[in-house]
Amino acid sequence: MRLRPLLFLALALAPAAAHAQTTEMESARAQAMGGAFRALCFDNSAVDLNPAGLAQFKKVEIEPGYFRSSDGREYAMGFSLADSLTNVTGTGMAYEYRKVKPDATGAGGLESQRYALAVGFPVVPDQAWLGMSTKYFKFDYVDPTVRDKKGWTADIGLLYRPMNWLATGATFDNLINGNQAEAPRGLTGGVAVLPAEWVAASADVFTDLASTNQDKTGWALGAQLSPTRQVALRGGLYREAVSGKQFWTGGIGLISENGTIDYSARMPDGGSSKALSHFVTVSLLVF
Repeated sequence: MRLRPLLFLALALAPAAAHAQTTEMESARAQAMGGAFRALCFDNSAVDLNPAGLAQFKKVEIEPGYFRSSDGREYAMGFSLADSLTNVTGTGMAYEYRKVKPDATGAGGLESQRYALAVGFPVVPDQAWLGMSTKYFKFDYVDPTVRDKKGWTADIGLLYRPMNWLATGATFDNLINGNQAEAPRGLTGGVAVLPAEWVAASADVFTDLASTNQDKTGWALGAQLSPTRQVALRGGLYREAVSGKQFWTGGIGLISENGTIDYSARMPDGGSSKALSHFVTVSLLVF
């Protein structure tokens, strides 16, 4: 099979970061690599990042996750399920609850819930895949002067692997109701290089088409080293599209035949350890 040399990476690569921004549901694997995951999407984060990735491998995977900032101001809980074993396509669902406490001035507090359903299917066997997703979101703001938002939207994704060591991905995000901060319409392109089973490097570039800000293009870089089949070390850097803020990311994965435990940390560029955010996901391979 064309993709057999990448089977280990499917388990070892893979919590909220990029367009690389916190409005998206990712795994700790993806966040540890700066969110540069559109061309990889080997795990359940494909549901939200690039639904085309759901159909790459035959498996059923469950993934719960927990995110928390060091100052305790923000936390999130999520759950996802992906199935590419019982049908010719890959299907998946994801849910996330997030809460942000108001800052010292009383601003910024919110509670949000996000639901996603996605499907991916092969266009060219073992080489090209197409995917679609639909998402419902609900944001409740503490500040009564800020209008609460809810609605639904949809994404389209493409994944192309012209050769074993090279992968490219692209998504058109939030096609419907995309002119808002909670679900901004955008375009993302990504590329990943996988020269060996123990190393991978990836990069994404994304544009927020909903923003009127002149500086609305961001990027993400990530890499992984697997010194053994049981351990994966990851690192990354990303720049938000609208705010221009940069974040460093890093993490580790402990790998077994039945799944992985992944941890990632995120810190603003120039920040201190008090600004760290932590994310843990557990991936369980059911079949």
